[in-house]
Amino acid sequence: MAGRSRRYPSTLPPASRSQVVFFPEASDYIAEGKEQSLRLAQPLSGEFMTAIREAAKRHAVWVAVGVHQAVRPAGARRDAPGA
Repeated sequence: MAGRSRRYPSTLPPASRSQVVFFPEASDYIAEGKEQSLRLAQPLSGEFMTAIREAAKRHAVWVAVGVHQAVRPAGARRDAPGA
């Protein structure tokens, strides 16, 4: 995975043909182990999901996507930055 740049969707099928787009589980990345997975996970407000939301809005489609979600540290408040 080192050296590879992430590619985020910039286009989705036109809404005239599709109303829902389904992506598989782990659409954001496949980690080589637990530590890498924890390091790569992003909050739902992160870059990957932001790109998905923007593309879905632009093309007026619903999106179902499986991603790894970053977890809050034990005891962190929900409204804390990055939560």
